[in-house]
Amino acid sequence: MKGTPFYLHAWFQPVSEQQIITSTWFTAALSFLAVPVVLGLYYALRINNTNLILTTKFDQTSKQKVELSKQNARLKTEIDRRRTSEEELAYQATHDALTGLTNRKAGDEKLRSAIYAAERKQESVLVLFIDLDNFKQINDTLGHLAGDQLLKQTAERLKSAVRKTDVVARIGGDEFLMVIPNLQSQGCAKLIASNLMRTFEAPFFLDQTEFFVSTSIGMAIYPQDGETAEDLLAHADTAMYQVKEDGRNGFSFYDSSMNQDVQRNIDIDARLRHATSKKLFEVYYQHRRP
Repeated sequence: MKGTPFYLHAWFQPVSEQQIITSTWFTAALSFLAVPVVLGLYYALRINNTNLILTTKFDQTSKQKVELSKQNARLKTEIDRRRTSEEELAYQATHDALTGLTNRKAGDEKLRSAIYAAERKQESVLVLFIDLDNFKQINDTLGHLAGDQLLKQTAERLKSAVRKTDVVARIGGDEFLMVIPNLQSQGCAKLIASNLMRTFEAPFFLDQTEFFVSTSIGMAIYPQDGETAEDLLAHADTAMYQVKEDGRNGFSFYDSSMNQDVQRNIDIDARLRHATSKKLFEVYYQHRRP
């Protein structure tokens, strides 16, 4: 500036906008400034992409867990269903469908187990063969549904008369089996039979009608009346039929002489049937005077 000791000279020559934009220093400056911007964008994209990947993986893992949980629930349901079916089949194989008592096959097996245990411990086993009196008459008169009701009520009474460790089984029809392990004496057997008889003193109610039903009981004791399940069952059955012959509604111990009576009755029955089939009988009518 004139009149002053200093002069200001221009740092660069005047240039146009086009020259500025295309100049080397502007390009370098722009590149220098672009580096952090690009790095920032790259970092942001990298972070977002990572979050996107993590979110996607998390979603896939959650879906897999949900599907796995559903499959486990279905598998558990199937396992429970099969276990229930197996338990039902096992129960049906050892129990009577009508009364829920032990069936004949399982009853025989439990009798054999009781004999085996008694043999080792030097104990006695009581076997009772129980038959309802006049069951056929009730069944024929009132029908099978009433007969089934009577059998169910009988099963409940028999179970209530003995210990939980004793065996109560339905042999078939109106016949029942009891196995009493660790019998103390023949006197105890009489008490057990007497108690059973008392349980039948109360009336049965079938279709709201009152009925009185008696029972015949035959007994055999291990080892004095037999050492096998087959012998004990046969001898208890023989004693029961002896009660029937004596008028029913009672109990009896097996005695070897009963076999002779039974055999004699069997022979008489066979001969009568043979004579009837051969028409060896002649029927004569005799006038009866008043």
